[in-house]
Parts: sequence; C-alpha cells; structure tokens
Amino acid sequence: MQLNIEELYGVEGDHRDEIADLSLNFMNLMNGINGEEDEKMSQVLNYTLNYTVKEMTKICEYYKIDKMVKKQKLNKEDIINVVVSFERDFTNNATVERRQLLWHCMQELKNDSFMKKYVIW
Repeated sequence: MQLNIEELYGVEGDHRDEIADLSLNFMNLMNGINGEEDEKMSQVLNYTLNYTVKEMTKICEYYKIDKMVKKQKLNKEDIINVVVSFERDFTNNATVERRQLLWHCMQELKNDSFMKKYVIW
C-alpha cells in the first residue's frame, strides 16, 4: 500500500497529519518486517547452499535439538527451518554465538597445515 502526499491535500487539517503519520509508521513497520524476513531467507539460503544434512545434524546436536529432528525424520529443508527458528529466537543468542565461534575456530584449525592432522571433524 502506498499513499502519495498529494492524496493528502484533499484531507483537511489535523486529519492530514494523522494520516501521514500513520502511513509513515506503517511503511516503517513493513520495512522492518521485510528486513527480518530477508534476514531469515538469507539464513535459509546459506544453509541450503553451503551445508550438507550431516553438517546440519551436527548443528542440531550442538543445540540439543537433534533428538526431535531424528524422531520426526525431517528432510534437509525442514531441518534448516528448525535450525533457523532456533537461531532467530533471542533467548538462544548466547548458544548461537558460541556455536558460530566454535565452528569458525574449527575451520581455522582445519585450514592450518600443522593443526589439521589433529582435527577429526
């Protein structure tokens, strides 16, 4: 929905300002929702393109949601949706940040010519 300022000229006095404020608030709300939806979709796309089912299962194990995933026999797309939902819940922020840090450290160890022989992953 888009409201042009020219359309407001037909509205009288204070009502014009109220409508303009409501329109601005609505547009800001929609941009916020779209921004959150875009971020969620980028997470889903990242997991879809860059992770295997085995890697997603490791993430589920770290988050301790693997039993639910195995019990329901979810496919990759469903596993990704469960993980993204878990990660987007603000109560899990500390766990998610810790996992991301550890995954990054693991990648660094695997890329090091000396340390990679000690990493079983």
